[in-house]
Amino acid sequence: MSSSGNVKEKESKNMSSSSSVTGNVNGGVTDEQNNSESVLRQFDLNMDYGPSIGLTRLERWERAKKWDMNPPQEIKELILKSGNDQQEGLWNKRV
Repeated sequence: MSSSGNVKEKESKNMSSSSSVTGNVNGGVTDEQNNSESVLRQFDLNMDYGPSIGLTRLERWERAKKWDMNPPQEIKELILKSGNDQQEGLWNKRV
């Protein structure tokens, strides 16, 4: 085998061993966190629950509940479970 083949093989082994240490190669972000953020972004984009600008996700969910817009309970649970890092909606500090 050529020396470039050995280098590629070593790089491949290093990547697989480092990902097994962290559990993934996404900088410590799990698939569950990615999925939660995806679901919460869909909530941010869904106008059925009113505007989202200027509100945290929880404030928006609670307002939608107050006005009988029937926001999914799963969304509230994800917001509460996620902690502060996912409280702000998609549009926070962007508009």
